[in-house]
Amino acid sequence: MYLSNAEQIRECDRRMIEDFALPGIILMENAGEKATQVLLKRFPSAQFLILAGPGNNGGDGLVIARKLWMADKKVTVILSSAPEGFRGDAKINYDILSKTPVEIQQWPDAKKNFPRADTNLVIVDALLGTGNKEELRGSIKEIISFFTDVNHPVVAIDLPSGLIAGTGNVVSKPLPADVTITFQHPKICHYVTPAAEYCGEVVVADIEIYPSVSESVGIRRH
Repeated sequence: MYLSNAEQIRECDRRMIEDFALPGIILMENAGEKATQVLLKRFPSAQFLILAGPGNNGGDGLVIARKLWMADKKVTVILSSAPEGFRGDAKINYDILSKTPVEIQQWPDAKKNFPRADTNLVIVDALLGTGNKEELRGSIKEIISFFTDVNHPVVAIDLPSGLIAGTGNVVSKPLPADVTITFQHPKICHYVTPAAEYCGEVVVADIEIYPSVSESVGIRRH
């Protein structure tokens, strides 16, 4: 089993897009679909709260919200910032989701409705992904602090927001996850402590990156 860092998984994405003409939005759709399958299997009767940042991790979260709505699940999205901050594939998925009945709220206005008392609510952390290399700050830091002590299961998308994919160090305390759904390869942070202590059970979802691509990017950790 490969353990990749952020640069290696980003290179996998780049090669799929540039060398094999697979649009990045398809990889995002694959990630959202596979994550939704895990959520529906693990939490078949739950309602879902998606915490979405403005980058590709948030884009994955927006796909998940749409897929959960299509599965007739109650789902609410909280954006960490104004939707104008979305770019690229994440912006496309925001535009798609905004045409559905899914409730989309923006921080900090959204916090007046939470923590909710629903015993079957699952929180999905799609704030920051493998591209993050800095300490938490701003609205994302506020959101994670706000939800840290909420007594609901937490599922992290790719990694708990605030961890750095390529190291076991913890630069900012993340929202501890009960389950982390990561894509194609687990990352170093999922298995090296103390970061791994925040990841819960790690589920690896295949988003259809070609095996030859994974083998070509110089992953040396297993």
